[in-house]
Amino acid sequence: MVKHFIILTSFLFAATFAHSQNLKLTSANNGKVIQMKNNGKFTLTLNNKGDGGYSFEEPLFDSTVIRQVSHKHISATSGKGKNAQPMVGNFGKDVWVFKVIKAKSSTQLTINIQRPWMRGKEQPIIDFEATIKTK
Repeated sequence: MVKHFIILTSFLFAATFAHSQNLKLTSANNGKVIQMKNNGKFTLTLNNKGDGGYSFEEPLFDSTVIRQVSHKHISATSGKGKNAQPMVGNFGKDVWVFKVIKAKSSTQLTINIQRPWMRGKEQPIIDFEATIKTK
């Protein structure tokens, strides 16, 4: 009985630890408070709004709390392998990976979009904003 309890407890701890360390965020998390453990990673995936001429600006955050690990654009395609074709009117997704580097802190993560030819003429639009709280 004790052995089963230990195994179950270990499994629950591992499941909780794994989930909080590799969190996947989307636009559904916009405006939310995200709890993260120190050294945890999270991935943010947003639809690219290139159809309106917008492009993503560099993410804004406190670099003493989180660090951007990577950013890539994934083009939208139909079909697979050699038959994959770009999808007209779908500008794909952008994916950022961040890592928590400071415990017991918080930062606002903001990603703005703007039309490149309007820089300096109009304010950027906030596309995603969340508070990252670290444990």
